Amino acid sequence: MIDVYSVENMRNADRNTIENKTPSIELMKRAAHSVLEELDLSKKVYIISGSGNNGGDGIALFKEMIDLGYAPKLYLISNRLSEDSNYFYEQVKYNFNVFNIKDCDYNADIIVDCILGTGFKGDVKDNVKQVIENINKSNAYIVSVDIPSGLNGDNGIARCSIKANKTVAIQFAKYGHYLNDGKDYCGELVIKDIGIDKTVDDVIILEDKDITLPHRLNNVNKGSFGRAVIIGGFKNYYGAIKIANMGLCALRMGAGLNVIACPKSMANIIGASIVESTIYPMQDSDAELVFNKEELDELIKMASSFAIGMGMGNTSENKKIISYILNNFDGPVLLDADGLNSLNGDVDIIKNAKAKVIITPHPKEFSRLTNIDVNSVLENPVSCAQELAKELNAVVLLKGATTIICDKEKKYFMPFGGPSLAKGGSGDTLSGVILGFTSQGMDLIKSCYMGAYLCAKGAKRAEEEYTEYGVLASDVAKEIKHLLG
Repeated sequence: MIDVYSVENMRNADRNTIENKTPSIELMKRAAHSVLEELDLSKKVYIISGSGNNGGDGIALFKEMIDLGYAPKLYLISNRLSEDSNYFYEQVKYNFNVFNIKDCDYNADIIVDCILGTGFKGDVKDNVKQVIENINKSNAYIVSVDIPSGLNGDNGIARCSIKANKTVAIQFAKYGHYLNDGKDYCGELVIKDIGIDKTVDDVIILEDKDITLPHRLNNVNKGSFGRAVIIGGFKNYYGAIKIANMGLCALRMGAGLNVIACPKSMANIIGASIVESTIYPMQDSDAELVFNKEELDELIKMASSFAIGMGMGNTSENKKIISYILNNFDGPVLLDADGLNSLNGDVDIIKNAKAKVIITPHPKEFSRLTNIDVNSVLENPVSCAQELAKELNAVVLLKGATTIICDKEKKYFMPFGGPSLAKGGSGDTLSGVILGFTSQGMDLIKSCYMGAYLCAKGAKRAEEEYTEYGVLASDVAKEIKHLLG
């Protein structure tokens, strides 16, 4: 289990430790030593420090290296230093290897980036921007202390940022290491414990050892593991293979039965791609679903859980169908794609639901649902996701470079995915996996985390054969079988 902190929570934890346990100077020494452990000391090392405490970590690192008999070079961007930074600077300022940044040739084997810390926000100043550009253009191996300079610590947006080969995070990982551009700019992420006390539970990343499935008894039958019902299909998006794959995923995850409810006029087309699932033809008009209370009552009676919206189209009839199920079914309902778009921003349908709701939007779908600008979602993804979860009393799975999963109390990151999942059908596979878990009665937020985890790891396995360019959603579904057990 990995703890991930917001900038504010990290600042509070740091302050609490300093006030109650360990002086700030000692913490800076420990931070410097933790970086030292990650360096090849036989190489030519430049340390580039800014004016804040991130820069102080660099100056403390320089002092420790020269005390050990090494000869790194320290380059300062400013002579206006924080109090703790100045404590170490006073001890090294007369060393012949201390320079102004204007004298830097960037011709090092390793450059240690200590310019801007996790608290940086806004635009990088021109003089610092030039330094960042010079570091990135160098041939050096770049090690960033705590976070690459210029990367936003809370949202991972990089407008002008160091692109590190390795980032040494102090005590806890930060949101920005994982969100938006963070995974592309941090390189290898190493988290070092320097004795800062944990003060709150913030975001959690579950590791391989934390991912478990319940043991299954022998004296069971297909009815013991629930019936997963998928409602989808539309004249413009037959998606027969994707819907079939989704149903197969639900079964692969252990659902006892799978039912695909689709427009009656498309039943033969979709049925041709289906072997293990059952087709439930629904009333339609020109291959668009039509609200029919009797049909929905029958589905509700048979279902253990629903997934609604895949290739469904955005129609007023769909909104009626979704609203009826949410108001009359008391089990889990996953809404994705057109299951969200069909609501046309009417979130009260979810807020007042009898059902237990999961929504799985990408940022644009989130924006359509909430009328929050997409850029605002990207700049504040964690708070946006959890505030919506609280408002709707639902589980929100916000897709991205790192998937955010939260309810009104808990927050998880699932950072193991990659570009191989940026392909049509990946979301359908994810929905099918989650549906398989919820149909068996698994906790909603665990179902979402398990689903996102297995899809990400399945994609990584598929990359070994197809590369990150060639992986298909069906490949991911096939690889998941190797991860169960």
